[in-house]
Amino acid sequence: MTSNHEFKQVPNVDNVLIHNVIFELQQFLHQEVNIIETELSRTRVIVEEAVVDISSSFKDLQSLTINQQTLIQNGVENNAKIINKLAGISPKIAHAASKGVRSLQFEDLVRQSLESLEANIKSIHEVSDVLSDFEHDKKTPVHDQLVTLKERCQQIYHQTKEAEDARRVKQLTMDEGEIDLF
Repeated sequence: MTSNHEFKQVPNVDNVLIHNVIFELQQFLHQEVNIIETELSRTRVIVEEAVVDISSSFKDLQSLTINQQTLIQNGVENNAKIINKLAGISPKIAHAASKGVRSLQFEDLVRQSLESLEANIKSIHEVSDVLSDFEHDKKTPVHDQLVTLKERCQQIYHQTKEAEDARRVKQLTMDEGEIDLF
Protein backbone atom coordinates (compact mmCIF):
# COMPACT_ATOMS: atom_id res chain seq x y z
CA MET A 1 0.00 0.00 0.00
CA THR A 2 1.26 3.47 -0.90
CA SER A 3 1.63 5.98 1.86
CA ASN A 4 0.23 9.47 1.57
CA HIS A 5 3.79 10.87 1.70
CA GLU A 6 4.92 8.81 -1.34
CA PHE A 7 1.84 9.87 -3.34
CA LYS A 8 2.63 13.60 -2.82
CA GLN A 9 6.19 13.12 -4.14
CA VAL A 10 5.09 11.81 -7.54
CA PRO A 11 3.71 15.15 -8.85
CA ASN A 12 7.00 16.83 -7.85
CA VAL A 13 8.91 14.32 -10.00
CA ASP A 14 6.50 15.00 -12.90
CA ASN A 15 6.99 18.74 -12.48
CA VAL A 16 10.77 18.33 -12.54
CA LEU A 17 10.55 16.20 -15.69
CA ILE A 18 8.19 18.66 -17.34
CA HIS A 19 10.40 21.60 -16.43
CA ASN A 20 13.45 19.75 -17.79
CA VAL A 21 11.65 19.06 -21.06
CA ILE A 22 10.56 22.70 -21.30
CA PHE A 23 14.11 23.88 -20.66
CA GLU A 24 15.44 21.57 -23.40
CA LEU A 25 12.73 22.77 -25.82
CA GLN A 26 13.61 26.39 -25.09
CA GLN A 27 17.30 25.69 -25.70
CA PHE A 28 16.46 23.95 -28.97
CA LEU A 29 14.21 26.82 -30.08
CA HIS A 30 16.90 29.40 -29.29
CA GLN A 31 19.41 27.41 -31.38
CA GLU A 32 16.95 27.19 -34.27
CA VAL A 33 16.24 30.93 -34.10
CA ASN A 34 19.98 31.63 -34.26
CA ILE A 35 20.34 29.39 -37.31
CA ILE A 36 17.38 31.07 -39.05
CA GLU A 37 18.71 34.54 -38.26
CA THR A 38 22.08 33.57 -39.76
CA GLU A 39 20.33 32.34 -42.89
CA LEU A 40 18.34 35.57 -43.04
CA SER A 41 21.55 37.59 -42.92
CA ARG A 42 23.07 35.51 -45.72
CA THR A 43 19.93 35.84 -47.80
CA ARG A 44 19.90 39.61 -47.33
CA VAL A 45 23.45 39.73 -48.76
CA ILE A 46 22.29 37.67 -51.74
CA VAL A 47 19.37 40.04 -52.31
CA GLU A 48 21.70 43.04 -52.20
CA GLU A 49 23.93 41.38 -54.79
CA ALA A 50 20.87 40.62 -56.93
CA VAL A 51 19.83 44.28 -56.81
CA VAL A 52 23.31 45.28 -58.03
CA ASP A 53 23.02 42.69 -60.80
CA ILE A 54 19.59 44.07 -61.81
CA SER A 55 20.98 47.59 -61.91
CA SER A 56 23.89 46.44 -64.05
CA SER A 57 21.56 44.61 -66.43
CA PHE A 58 19.39 47.65 -66.94
CA LYS A 59 22.45 49.88 -67.44
CA ASP A 60 23.67 47.41 -70.09
CA LEU A 61 20.25 47.53 -71.72
CA GLN A 62 20.28 51.33 -71.67
CA SER A 63 23.78 51.44 -73.15
CA LEU A 64 22.83 49.04 -75.92
CA THR A 65 19.72 51.08 -76.70
CA ILE A 66 21.73 54.31 -76.84
CA ASN A 67 24.25 52.62 -79.16
CA GLN A 68 21.42 51.50 -81.41
CA GLN A 69 19.92 54.99 -81.49
CA THR A 70 23.32 56.48 -82.25
CA LEU A 71 23.78 54.15 -85.19
CA ILE A 72 20.40 55.15 -86.60
CA GLN A 73 20.92 58.88 -85.96
CA ASN A 74 24.33 58.97 -87.62
CA GLY A 75 22.67 57.86 -90.84
CA VAL A 76 25.35 55.37 -91.72
CA GLU A 77 25.44 55.10 -95.51
CA ASN A 78 25.91 51.40 -95.72
CA ASN A 79 22.55 49.82 -94.84
CA ALA A 80 24.05 46.34 -94.81
CA LYS A 81 26.46 47.30 -92.03
CA ILE A 82 23.65 48.84 -90.00
CA ILE A 83 21.52 45.74 -90.37
CA ASN A 84 24.45 43.50 -89.33
CA LYS A 85 25.20 45.65 -86.28
CA LEU A 86 21.55 45.75 -85.27
CA ALA A 87 21.31 42.00 -85.70
CA GLY A 88 24.34 41.64 -83.42
CA ILE A 89 22.87 43.97 -80.80
CA SER A 90 19.42 42.35 -80.75
CA PRO A 91 20.51 39.12 -78.98
CA LYS A 92 22.46 41.20 -76.46
CA ILE A 93 19.34 43.25 -75.69
CA ALA A 94 17.28 40.08 -75.35
CA HIS A 95 19.95 38.58 -73.05
CA ALA A 96 20.14 41.73 -70.90
CA ALA A 97 16.33 41.89 -70.63
CA SER A 98 16.16 38.18 -69.77
CA LYS A 99 18.85 38.63 -67.13
CA GLY A 100 16.95 41.58 -65.66
CA VAL A 101 13.70 39.60 -65.52
CA ARG A 102 15.43 36.65 -63.81
CA SER A 103 16.98 39.04 -61.31
CA LEU A 104 13.58 40.55 -60.54
CA GLN A 105 12.08 37.08 -60.15
CA PHE A 106 14.92 36.12 -57.82
CA GLU A 107 14.45 39.27 -55.75
CA ASP A 108 10.73 38.55 -55.42
CA LEU A 109 11.34 34.92 -54.43
CA VAL A 110 13.95 35.89 -51.85
CA ARG A 111 11.79 38.69 -50.43
CA GLN A 112 8.86 36.34 -49.98
CA SER A 113 11.14 33.69 -48.47
CA LEU A 114 12.51 36.25 -46.01
CA GLU A 115 8.98 37.25 -45.04
CA SER A 116 8.13 33.59 -44.50
CA LEU A 117 11.26 33.03 -42.39
CA GLU A 118 10.50 36.11 -40.31
CA ALA A 119 6.96 34.82 -39.72
CA ASN A 120 8.41 31.45 -38.68
CA ILE A 121 10.81 33.13 -36.25
CA LYS A 122 7.85 35.02 -34.78
CA SER A 123 6.01 31.70 -34.40
CA ILE A 124 8.99 30.14 -32.66
CA HIS A 125 9.15 33.09 -30.27
CA GLU A 126 5.42 32.68 -29.57
CA VAL A 127 5.90 28.99 -28.75
CA SER A 128 8.85 29.91 -26.56
CA ASP A 129 6.68 32.46 -24.72
CA VAL A 130 3.97 29.84 -24.15
CA LEU A 131 6.59 27.41 -22.83
CA SER A 132 7.97 30.10 -20.56
CA ASP A 133 4.47 30.83 -19.22
CA PHE A 134 3.99 27.10 -18.75
CA GLU A 135 7.13 26.85 -16.66
CA HIS A 136 6.30 29.82 -14.43
CA ASP A 137 2.57 29.17 -13.90
CA LYS A 138 2.41 27.11 -10.71
CA LYS A 139 -1.31 27.70 -10.06
CA THR A 140 -2.82 26.16 -13.20
CA PRO A 141 -2.88 22.34 -13.27
CA VAL A 142 -0.28 20.74 -15.57
CA HIS A 143 -2.95 19.08 -17.71
CA ASP A 144 -4.67 22.43 -18.36
CA GLN A 145 -1.35 24.03 -19.20
CA LEU A 146 -0.55 21.22 -21.65
CA VAL A 147 -3.95 21.65 -23.33
CA THR A 148 -3.32 25.39 -23.64
CA LEU A 149 0.17 24.72 -25.03
CA LYS A 150 -1.23 22.26 -27.58
CA GLU A 151 -3.97 24.68 -28.69
CA ARG A 152 -1.53 27.57 -29.07
CA CYS A 153 0.90 25.42 -31.06
CA GLN A 154 -1.96 24.38 -33.35
CA GLN A 155 -2.98 28.03 -33.83
CA ILE A 156 0.57 28.99 -34.72
CA TYR A 157 0.83 26.04 -37.12
CA HIS A 158 -2.38 27.03 -38.91
CA GLN A 159 -1.35 30.69 -39.11
CA THR A 160 1.99 29.70 -40.61
CA LYS A 161 0.31 27.31 -43.07
CA GLU A 162 -2.17 29.98 -44.20
CA ALA A 163 0.64 32.50 -44.71
CA GLU A 164 2.59 29.96 -46.76
CA ASP A 165 -0.46 29.14 -48.89
CA ALA A 166 -1.04 32.86 -49.52
CA ARG A 167 2.40 33.42 -51.01
CA ARG A 168 2.07 34.78 -54.54
CA VAL A 169 5.13 33.10 -56.04
CA LYS A 170 5.81 29.44 -55.41
CA GLN A 171 8.61 29.00 -57.90
CA LEU A 172 11.40 26.60 -57.02
CA THR A 173 13.78 27.39 -59.91
CA MET A 174 14.98 30.49 -61.72
CA ASP A 175 13.65 29.23 -65.08
CA GLU A 176 12.10 32.02 -67.06
CA GLY A 177 8.36 32.27 -67.16
CA GLU A 178 5.74 34.74 -68.20
CA ILE A 179 5.93 38.25 -66.83
CA ASP A 180 2.95 40.00 -65.27
CA LEU A 181 3.86 43.66 -64.95
CA PHE A 182 0.54 44.76 -63.45
